[in-house]
Amino acid sequence: MTDVLKGVFNESYGTARALKLNGGQITAGKTGTTNSSKDVWFCGYSAYYTTVVWCGYDTPRAMPGTYGSTLSGAIWKNYMNQIHQDLPPKDFEKPDTVCLAKYDSKGNIIDGTEVTGDRKRSYGMDYFATDILEDTTEYVDNETDQSRQNKARSKLEKFEKMTITSIADYYTFTETYNTLKNMIAVIKDDDVRKEYSTRCKDKYDSLKDESVKWKDVVKAYEEQRSEENTRLAEEAAAKAKEERETQTRKTRIALAQTRIKKLAGYDSQPSNVKDLLEKAEQAVEACKSYSEYNTLHSDYIRSRQKLLALPKEGDPTSGQSDTDSGTDNSDTEKDGGKSMDKRVQDSVIAKQEKAARQQELLEKKRQARAEYNISGGRSGEQREKKHQEQVLKKQQKQLEIRQEKQEKKKKRFSKSFQKAVAFDDAEGVSVSEWFLSVCWIKIPVIGFIYVLVLALSKKTHPAKKNFARGYLIYRCLVLILSVTVLYVLYQIGLNFIDQMLSFVK
Repeated sequence: MTDVLKGVFNESYGTARALKLNGGQITAGKTGTTNSSKDVWFCGYSAYYTTVVWCGYDTPRAMPGTYGSTLSGAIWKNYMNQIHQDLPPKDFEKPDTVCLAKYDSKGNIIDGTEVTGDRKRSYGMDYFATDILEDTTEYVDNETDQSRQNKARSKLEKFEKMTITSIADYYTFTETYNTLKNMIAVIKDDDVRKEYSTRCKDKYDSLKDESVKWKDVVKAYEEQRSEENTRLAEEAAAKAKEERETQTRKTRIALAQTRIKKLAGYDSQPSNVKDLLEKAEQAVEACKSYSEYNTLHSDYIRSRQKLLALPKEGDPTSGQSDTDSGTDNSDTEKDGGKSMDKRVQDSVIAKQEKAARQQELLEKKRQARAEYNISGGRSGEQREKKHQEQVLKKQQKQLEIRQEKQEKKKKRFSKSFQKAVAFDDAEGVSVSEWFLSVCWIKIPVIGFIYVLVLALSKKTHPAKKNFARGYLIYRCLVLILSVTVLYVLYQIGLNFIDQMLSFVK
């Protein structure tokens, strides 16, 4: 494990290659980053110390552009450099119970040679426990060379009968060929090994042309499968997002309903009435984008008014007039502010009375309409039609008002600017007009807007319009080229810095 984690610092693909310690100190470690970078870690250790750094918020939230190798990695490197300042470089000690051994394509250990010193672990070798290696080596040594020959011959006979007529055949042919080469390579009898190798190669060469043709087919198939997997993944992500949004909606609506219901369940004002109202309002406002918002908001207003009209806890006389209760404002202050302010209370009561009167009037209007309809008045369809006509008239009037305002704005538009973009189809563009256009273009910001007007306006002379469109294309190409050159220079600079740092170290 330590050998693998050393690669995080030493390999070109390592995520912590920029976090190497000073003085050539040997380290191993691992970066860690959660979804949306809400938590970032760096865990690293040397032969002397082990340090773990975490960065994030107690209440998780995203930290865009932050990874385990950036913020937490920088803190880890700074701290470890300080505590290793006077310590010589020291490599990790490999346990006596672990050794390096070679293995074949199936994972079988075929040799138990030990590699020590500064030599890097080579291809085809890996770490094994010593006791497992001894048992496996003994098993391999006990297997006769004749059994290897028999297995290889059986595999070779099947391989010689193969043909490629489908994608599945291509995969089977390629896999069998690679497996067969490994089986033949471990045969100790030179004559048999050469014979089997020749037969295997001849069969492969005989289908080489077919293999090349099917390779292109397989490539196209794998690309199609990759695109299909990508599409399925995107659909799954979209479905998951929709489900999350649906669940969030249900949760928010349920929370708002619960808090509104809580407000309506009191017989007197609690001491934390302000906090209850704030929480309920927040829950309702969180549902502002949903269709249930209007209903929730109306329920909240009613519950709020009802709660504010209630007497406070421990003050049964609150809610009555001063003459009825026999108290005044000074008495209220002496009671510790347990009763509502009289003016606020009167205002609430007045609003409630007004709402009741409006409701009563509305009810009377409904009854009058019902009686009118019963006595031969307009039908429901006629009333609905008239209502729609009124709505359409209102919308039309609003549209006319907006159009009128827009016309007024157009008339107030700068005459010089209009002259710069206006043209007469019967005449060309004069030198003065071109001069004025160039002057407009050279003005920062305004010049860009002017070019857009020339390119998009229907009143612009064709010559000016073509010039403006060509100018816009030119500016876009210059911008793209500039960004590309800067990006290439940035990458070259980074590579140069990495090479210089590697050379210095």
